[in-house]
Amino acid sequence: MRYRVFSIQLRRKFRCTRRGRTGKNRIEKTLCIEKKVQRIFSPRTVPANLSCETSERRLNLRQKQPWEPIWSEDAGAWIIDFRVEEKRIRPRLPIHDKSLEAVAQTRAKEIYAETWRSVDVAAPKRKIPTFEEASELYIEGGGEARFLPRIVGHFGKNTRCNEIDEIVIARAARALYPLAKPETVRRQLRVPIKAVLNFAAGNRRERLPDTRRTRWLTPEEAERLLGAAADPEAADLRDPNFEMLRKIAFMLCTGAGPGETMGLDAKHWNPATREWWPPGKKTV
Repeated sequence: MRYRVFSIQLRRKFRCTRRGRTGKNRIEKTLCIEKKVQRIFSPRTVPANLSCETSERRLNLRQKQPWEPIWSEDAGAWIIDFRVEEKRIRPRLPIHDKSLEAVAQTRAKEIYAETWRSVDVAAPKRKIPTFEEASELYIEGGGEARFLPRIVGHFGKNTRCNEIDEIVIARAARALYPLAKPETVRRQLRVPIKAVLNFAAGNRRERLPDTRRTRWLTPEEAERLLGAAADPEAADLRDPNFEMLRKIAFMLCTGAGPGETMGLDAKHWNPATREWWPPGKKTV
């Protein structure tokens, strides 16, 4: 038993105390602790001052079933209290005799079973799509379709998404990419399969539509912008060399953006062709 193991550990802990010179008080304290441990961990311990009915009810608490009825003195009837998923069920049984506990248990068990059956019938069964259907919807939703046709051809039309696990993916890799490197298998097989499965399970992040509005300046607005930059003192700006005017004129005439304009370097200027080549961004 658990309390025996714990008691042995206490004896080992206080062995030096018993053999030492600390006296009788320390030994009595050790024995008192052992008795408390035995009383706590003993599975059939019943205090002497409790009645037989109360002690029996306490000893049987661990074996109580969720449908077992409880006698309510206030209501004068048997009641049951249990939960089915998120719903709490707490009806009062039409049994007002405390001695009919067996009848109340039978009726409570029937109500418990009927409640769970009604939940199972009411819950609609979700249809699991095939990998081919999920791939089509994934592509229509903007997913990458480059490697999926070959994977769909391997799985066929009847393979459902819940049937694809790590073993199935490994077999597909052996059949479709027998000589490929692991990185190639990951990029062309595992990543597309995982993307489709996450899409079918609803775990894929939804892509937000691009709602940015592109607005072009009219010729009149461009002329007013150049005129304002040519007169910085009217706007209380200190720009004696008209740097702002040069930048605005450069962007309007070339179509360069603010980032490209501010990042220009003199080494990218070609005076022979009168062209300025901004550095491009490396894309993979």
